[in-house]
Amino acid sequence: MTPLLVHGADRVDEAAYACHANVLRRRLEDLPHTRPLPFRHQNGGDYDEDLVLRPELSPHATGTAAHYRTDSR
Repeated sequence: MTPLLVHGADRVDEAAYACHANVLRRRLEDLPHTRPLPFRHQNGGDYDEDLVLRPELSPHATGTAAHYRTDSR
């Protein structure tokens, strides 16, 4: 499941607040049945000593996608 973002959360009106609250409520109810995001492990060898992702692991991925595992580890 992707992260839940609410852009301009400090400026939403009452109707938008209620909508976002319902979305969050449903996501929290589904949480026990949701698989975790497949992020790489910090200390699993995918990052160097400066915690920089080794470039050969995701040569074509950019942004957050580069930090997702694509194998079955």
